[in-house]
Amino acid sequence: MKSMFKAGGILIASLALLTSAAAEIRTGVTSTISGVEWNVVGVSGPFIPPDCNVIQLDLTGDFQNSAAFTAYGGLKCSQGTYMISGSGYLSVAQTLSLGFKAGTGVHFTCDISLTTLYGQCNVSSISGEPQGTLRLTPRP
Repeated sequence: MKSMFKAGGILIASLALLTSAAAEIRTGVTSTISGVEWNVVGVSGPFIPPDCNVIQLDLTGDFQNSAAFTAYGGLKCSQGTYMISGSGYLSVAQTLSLGFKAGTGVHFTCDISLTTLYGQCNVSSISGEPQGTLRLTPRP
């Protein structure tokens, strides 16, 4: 019986600690940056149809308090648009780093310069096997 009271006391002390720590949590305002686009050029590998030439993303996050965000949108092709979704962050190296999956069954890992807005993506299969690369250029 004493061990139950001891365990209960530890639980209450832990909850009190968590409650006081929770007072330190800041909340922010989530916002969305819509219609961020890059031209897709220099595609190597058979991972996407050759006529896919634009990536359009919406980025949602608390941009004032965090460098991380969610990314979702489409890989635009002449026959339609493949859905893409994932996440990203702004790095201390002044790059926008993105990771997302596309409806074509591949995973993109991209780094884009924040100064030039040019970037490159490594493309792999869902199982992680390298499938090629593509370059991104800013759209006017």
